[in-house]
Amino acid sequence: MSDERATDDASIELDQPVRRHAADAFGFDAEPETFGDLWGRMMATFADALGRPARATDLCTTDASPHRAVAGGESQSFRCVTDAFIYAGLRGGDVTVRTVSPLEGRGLSVEYDADGAVNAPDGAVLSFGVERDASPPGGPVTPERMYGRVCPHSKAFVSRDEYERWAAARPEVATQALPLDGALAALARLAGREFGGDGGREPRRGADEGCACVGEVDP
Repeated sequence: MSDERATDDASIELDQPVRRHAADAFGFDAEPETFGDLWGRMMATFADALGRPARATDLCTTDASPHRAVAGGESQSFRCVTDAFIYAGLRGGDVTVRTVSPLEGRGLSVEYDADGAVNAPDGAVLSFGVERDASPPGGPVTPERMYGRVCPHSKAFVSRDEYERWAAARPEVATQALPLDGALAALARLAGREFGGDGGREPRRGADEGCACVGEVDP
């Protein structure tokens, strides 16, 4: 792991296919240009549908998943690895997120400290994307409704080579990967800005409570 504070990758430009298909999948009125723009548009869309800012209680927890956040002696599993990372950034303090890479089955551990620094394995990357044939949503774009569109394509990989092999086997998905440390530094900052409301920093406890999460939960 690097000892240096990660660079915030919110300003990294999105590939054109990701821009176009994300706009279709979420019903955006314009294509997002950067990772930060995509995140901001997603959160604004969720807030409009929910009538309030998104909260940590909107994250999908479960009793059985390779994606876990460990803090204060307690461990919580999440349906989607991105939720575990978002939770760690929102909670503050010392948090460890553990997950498993999709193809090689190797464990990854990411450390968050009390100063907000993210320490991720060197060379690891985070993917995100949507299916190329995703049609505009037919109703309110709540977090629960959108899990099946984004969660299966959000993965943490031990290397860009592993990601490239995973993506090559999924031509139906418009996907992109960012260095894990920089992507998580951006997520921590953006989630801290966009999440709010009562209970904004703690997820629901229990198996799949209240969530319509669908898609892959295995590595």
